[in-house]
Amino acid sequence: MKEEGKGSKAPLTSRSSSGATSRSCSSRCSAPSPARAVVWYTGMFYELFFVIQILKVDPQFGNLVIAAALIIGTPFFIVFGALSDKMAASGSSWRACCWPP
Repeated sequence: MKEEGKGSKAPLTSRSSSGATSRSCSSRCSAPSPARAVVWYTGMFYELFFVIQILKVDPQFGNLVIAAALIIGTPFFIVFGALSDKMAASGSSWRACCWPP
């Protein structure tokens, strides 16, 4: 194809400009988010259950402990997410998600 001159001059932009490709890209990139949320919330409820039922901690104190853990832990998600974005190889994982099959 290269010798015959039939190759695209801008393969990424010409391939990703169609509507079907952009819909496919957005669905592939956003599909893991609900699954992550389900796993995260399930973990929170298991932790709360463990603290209250297994360790026999007062329910109000157990809720406060879990809330404090969330408040303390949330900035780490932001910091390490930003660090991960800076360390990523120029967005190669994003391009891999968006590459049409």
